[in-house]
Amino acid sequence: MKQAWIPFASRPVPRYTSYPTAADFTPQVAETEAGIWASQTASDKPISVYIHVPFCEKLCFYCGCATSVPNGYTRIAAYLEILHREIDLWARALGAHDGMAHLHFGGGSPNALSAEDFKDLVAHASRAFGLRPGAEIAVEIDPRGLTPDFIHAMAASGANRVSFGVQTLSATVQQAVGRIQPKVLLSEGIARLHEAGIGAINMDLMYGLPHQTVTDVEEAAHFAAEMGAARISLFGYAHVPWFAKHQAAIDEDALPGLEARFEQAEAGARTLELAGYQAIGLDHFARADDSLTQA
Repeated sequence: MKQAWIPFASRPVPRYTSYPTAADFTPQVAETEAGIWASQTASDKPISVYIHVPFCEKLCFYCGCATSVPNGYTRIAAYLEILHREIDLWARALGAHDGMAHLHFGGGSPNALSAEDFKDLVAHASRAFGLRPGAEIAVEIDPRGLTPDFIHAMAASGANRVSFGVQTLSATVQQAVGRIQPKVLLSEGIARLHEAGIGAINMDLMYGLPHQTVTDVEEAAHFAAEMGAARISLFGYAHVPWFAKHQAAIDEDALPGLEARFEQAEAGARTLELAGYQAIGLDHFARADDSLTQA
């Protein structure tokens, strides 16, 4: 790590993976402005739609996402009622456009939904926004709760890309962050997705976790490459327990320091690039034949 980078690497900044970043969302951006922006779609351009499912069966200690543990399906069912109304609301608010080219389900864990409820959501969004031929339907998945029924529902709904939360293979690190998922669970889940015809698999990997080492990051990167991941996100853990209260369960003394984090990030990137992946942005990688690389 270059010493000149340390002052910049130590500065707090909003995550750039969402744009505009969270820091740009303020009370000044209200319903009126959102409605105006929605009405200004171009009739000759397709749209992309994101649907958030803010529920997980278990909460990982490192997570900073908008999610919670529902403790039963009642809260999920109530959320779904509002979500279906929200789809219709935005469909009416949008101006003329050329149909939906991308439909992405994130979370949380979209596979917290029942198989039937997931299929209903895809069908509703497809009708409301006009699904284009060849559209990409992508789903983020918690492999610990991936059932055969949900895989069938994704395949039947036309899902053609799945984002698989790997994070780390180290049993020690998994124990420290409250996310236990043996390598065989991941391998078998990916195999079942392929058998169902879902071939484009993205994988999320992390560095900077408690007790994590350079070797741990390299092992996870090798695994992702060996499993043929189409795209890989390799992102650093952000320890913000004042914002995400459950992160207090993480032992701060076990977290790698700034230079160790950089070593892990560089080792992961080097491993992926040697495996043939192209670096895109700060922490994303894709195979040469993937549409992201080609774009």
